[in-house]
Amino acid sequence: LPGLALGWGMWADDGSEMTAGLSDSDRLRMARTGIGSLSTEDALELFDRALDTERTTVLPIRMDRGVLRDRAAEDEPPPLLRKLAGAPA
Repeated sequence: LPGLALGWGMWADDGSEMTAGLSDSDRLRMARTGIGSLSTEDALELFDRALDTERTTVLPIRMDRGVLRDRAAEDEPPPLLRKLAGAPA
């Protein structure tokens, strides 16, 4: 049987148990790394799109590739983020 694994990013919904403990400074820190939060509407759209792919693993996240590239030029991000950011500008 084919399967699909989704590595969800942070959702913006404050009612989520996974994000309920995050402070505003936690959210700002994540945004500075280029990773933002998904609205429920965006997350559901990404879910629908993931179902239409033939990939087995999908990362539905909100990311700012420009910020990731800038961060990659300043320091060494984790390998996954380095690949997602692409080459430094």
